Amino acid sequence: MRELVALPLSVALTLGFIPPMAAQELTPNPGAWRPLVHSDLRTDLPDKLTYIDIWKDAIVAHNRAYDAKGASRAAGENAPATDTHVVVRGPQRTIVLTTLDAELACKPAPFPKSPGVSIKLCPTRLVIFEGALSSRKKLPPSCYLEVDSAVSPDPGADGSYAAYDTVTKTIKTGLVVVHKVIDECARFVPIAP
Repeated sequence: MRELVALPLSVALTLGFIPPMAAQELTPNPGAWRPLVHSDLRTDLPDKLTYIDIWKDAIVAHNRAYDAKGASRAAGENAPATDTHVVVRGPQRTIVLTTLDAELACKPAPFPKSPGVSIKLCPTRLVIFEGALSSRKKLPPSCYLEVDSAVSPDPGADGSYAAYDTVTKTIKTGLVVVHKVIDECARFVPIAP
């Protein structure tokens, strides 16, 4: 499902879409694999506004379900939720691929794991920002990797990565657990022109 929405001013300012702000730098070497970025979505801090806005409906539903089961949260904060995302900036548009990790939104993945590592299947969205407009598309669930740093002896052994193929206009994502690629978690997300 794809929808076009106007971008809230705070999000537009954060992404640098409102003139006369300086243009955001283009993504250097977009085809290189790089770690996905994590954001804690409990509080509305400026660097998280884009991702909170993308997931606003899911966060509101998660807050209600979290409260309904009797869990407590700090005043003014969302229920525990994080996302992983990759942002690709081009001359005319910015592309965001994001996966939401919220306790009630994800399911355990049926893939092999290692001690201290869990893989969940969580909601995923693709958002393309062009000027003050954005188009959003819900995608099938993606793998979300959680690593317990207290258990994992090698911090470089596990990770979530992404790259953008400029020729095929495709975002590629993947997971590595104990230095091995988890093939079931590989994604190729085409970006419409």
